[in-house]
Amino acid sequence: MPSLNRRAFLATLGASTVGKLAGCSTIGTDDPPAGSLQFINQDSLPHAMQLAVTDVGSELNNETGTVAGDVPVPAPQRNLTATEQLSSEESTTYTDVFTEPVWYAVECTVDGQQTTQEEFQTEAMFHPAPPGREYVNYLQAVLRDSGQIELAVVTTDNSGRYTPSISK
Repeated sequence: MPSLNRRAFLATLGASTVGKLAGCSTIGTDDPPAGSLQFINQDSLPHAMQLAVTDVGSELNNETGTVAGDVPVPAPQRNLTATEQLSSEESTTYTDVFTEPVWYAVECTVDGQQTTQEEFQTEAMFHPAPPGREYVNYLQAVLRDSGQIELAVVTTDNSGRYTPSISK
């Protein structure tokens, strides 16, 4: 006859396994949530990286590469700045930075200076959950080993506070 300890162990093991399977969709996703900001320093020297919102809008103006339209967003989202001092090969991620479903025009500087080389993107248009699209995004500011900064809009599997729009 099996002991009660064995039965209790098996019941606990079974419940634990079911719980792990039920939560498997969130296991393994280390993506930052939509609306996050990630600073990455790939340079061999420490640097101060700064990101600033320069404008917000309801739509993206592809012709001029700007945002357009008035949107009611809180003042902190219009005047958002973030500065991070990073050592070599260090990164930091801030969640819930871009809290509104609007287009953000942003620019990034390193050590207080904007790059002058055209092949590096220091300005970007960013939306955490672009209208009519099935994906959500976070913003990444990467300082390359060349000392140049790049902004990248990165798709994430972690929707965070956003529900992606679905185009039809």
